[in-house]
This record gives sequence, C-alpha cells and structure tokens, in this order.
Amino acid sequence: GMLGPEIRGTLSGSIAETGEPFAVELAEFEPGQDRLTLGPQVSANPQRKVFMRVENVTNGNLAPGSRLLGYAERPFLDWYQVPLQDEELRDLNARLGKRWELAMVFTWIAGLLNILCIWDAFEGPAYGFRPRVVQEDESKPAAT
Repeated sequence: GMLGPEIRGTLSGSIAETGEPFAVELAEFEPGQDRLTLGPQVSANPQRKVFMRVENVTNGNLAPGSRLLGYAERPFLDWYQVPLQDEELRDLNARLGKRWELAMVFTWIAGLLNILCIWDAFEGPAYGFRPRVVQEDESKPAAT
C-alpha cells in the first residue's frame, strides 16, 4: 500500500455445511479499523491470527466486504515459552476463571518448595540430631 507493506491473497475451498465451492480475493481491513490485520509475529499461541476482507468473489455466494478470520502457523521459536500478552492473559482469565488463580497459587507454592529443597541440599538439614563425635582423651593409658 501507500504507507507500507500490504497483505493480499486468494482463498478457495468449500463451505462445510453445504459443500458449495467458493473462491475469493482477499485484502487487508480498511485503515482505521480497531482490529489488527495480522497478529503479532511472536506470541504464546502456535497459530497467528489473520483478519482479512473479501475484495472480489470469483466463485460462490460470499458477499464482497465480508470479513474473514483465519490462522497461520507460527515457527516453533516464535511461540515456545513466550510470556502471555495482556490480551491473551485477559482471555485466559475469562475462560478459566478461578481455576487459573488456583493454578497460579499452586505454581507459587511449588516454586517456594523448590527453593527450600535447594537450600536444604546446600546447607544440610535444618533440624535434626547430628551424631556425637567421641573424642579420645590422651590422658588415658592405652590398654594392653
């Protein structure tokens, strides 16, 4: 486009319910829309969202101007162990509710127990009895 890279493409397939084939040309959403055309390159989801607008219908009965939502696969390193963004975190809280909070509490407890285990392994047991070391007195004569 005039202000930067542009996403265009074609999509063909069949409608799942009716089996009717379709083919359309796709373009980006119009400028000024509140949604992103393409999801972020690096995110915690293995699928990258793609929002497109139907520009021209070559086969089928889809209306021009319709909006489509699709997904593109991300490379492994672009989604593995990536922290959640604010929108993804809100979505997760909305879907899981209190179970998400409970999972977070269990994770914190597990982390604390791991720290205590490492501390115990490094410093030795915190409590307990140590065996007495018997010291031999030099003043006693040796038994014959």
